Amino acid sequence: MRGGVAADRPSVRRLTRPAADRHPQGRRPALATQRQGKEGTPRYAQAQDVEKQALALLEEHRVDALRLGALGRLPGSAAVEVLPLDDARLLDEAKPVRGGKVQADAGKVEARHDFQVRSALKSGPCSLLVLGGGHDLGAAVRRLGGGDMEYLRVLTRRYTQFAGEGDK
Repeated sequence: MRGGVAADRPSVRRLTRPAADRHPQGRRPALATQRQGKEGTPRYAQAQDVEKQALALLEEHRVDALRLGALGRLPGSAAVEVLPLDDARLLDEAKPVRGGKVQADAGKVEARHDFQVRSALKSGPCSLLVLGGGHDLGAAVRRLGGGDMEYLRVLTRRYTQFAGEGDK
């Protein structure tokens, strides 16, 4: 596993190396984050606090999952409600490959992103979306959120390295 892409995934690294080797000086690897909002505002500070809490919960979950094993995870999975994020028609229309040619239609992709943001807004005051690195809902959030929403996009270092998004 070492040296390949799988070795760079934190979940694999946690199971294969002792903690001291994994994170020098006890520090976690940094995640590349992109926040929509102004630094120094109360909402920005609140978003940072939420991010810290989320990371602490993820670490707590990791420890519990290792201790309990796969069967111990099943009862806890009912605490999270999983809702559909996509509309089949919009998903099909937004596919960039048509007749063997790549032809991305920005309008159809935008319509799909708008639907995804509306779906997340309907679910309640806070939503967690897990998407591939190529998805950026920032424009749809700004357009539909009315300036009243926070959007946090988290990318791994490996993704930013391969996708060339490190300079954004």
